[in-house]
Amino acid sequence: MVEQAIGVGLLVNLAFFELFGLPAGGMVIPGYLALQLQYPLRIAATLSLALLVYLLLKFLSNFMFLYGRRHLIMAILLGFILRRIFDGAMSARLIEISISMNIVGHIVPGLIAYWMEHQGVVRALSLTILGAVLTHLILIVVLGGKITP
Repeated sequence: MVEQAIGVGLLVNLAFFELFGLPAGGMVIPGYLALQLQYPLRIAATLSLALLVYLLLKFLSNFMFLYGRRHLIMAILLGFILRRIFDGAMSARLIEISISMNIVGHIVPGLIAYWMEHQGVVRALSLTILGAVLTHLILIVVLGGKITP
């Protein structure tokens, strides 16, 4: 299922790039988020973490040269570290939330934050959500409504 979602997400992302000149939050993001649309708290937690990474990147850019690959790697690394901190706080019972609010992927928040910086927050979030929903709809049609993460 994940392979089909990633493949369809790549096609949706390619279509967005051809139509609008902008990708939907990174190449694999629509596929990963499409599989999690039945868990809106996961999507909200992931996008919130991506926004936090974006804000940290803005802050760090005052003290560091962040451009090109360094910028991308820093975004992914910050997303990964914050995800691990969040998971550790959940396992230590410092944060009492349900499993339905778990963050999607380890690199997903960082990739979304990277595109927030390049496209703007509203445009990146809009395209990311639209890409995930469109990918989900295509998967429903192709797979006959049987989508499980």
